[in-house]
Amino acid sequence: SLAMTAHCIQWVDELGLTLNSPRPEAQRGGSVVFDFVGAADTCRELNRRKFFCDHRPGVGIRIAPHFYTKREEIDLFFAELKLLRSGS
Repeated sequence: SLAMTAHCIQWVDELGLTLNSPRPEAQRGGSVVFDFVGAADTCRELNRRKFFCDHRPGVGIRIAPHFYTKREEIDLFFAELKLLRSGS
């Protein structure tokens, strides 16, 4: 779980998003929350495209990779998020 959330946080940092969940391993659970302008609309579109996440008003998009989530699935999620943010 910590490895998966760390990988998500790397993506959040790479994309310049605002991390709203704890960064230190000792303080974070199994989810990562991040925000940016337009996050609610982007979340709806991600879900429409079968990239499941939820939006928390005032906090941002929440994702919760499980132990059975593959690293490649996280990469696909963030690639799709990047694509949507670029206007595609």
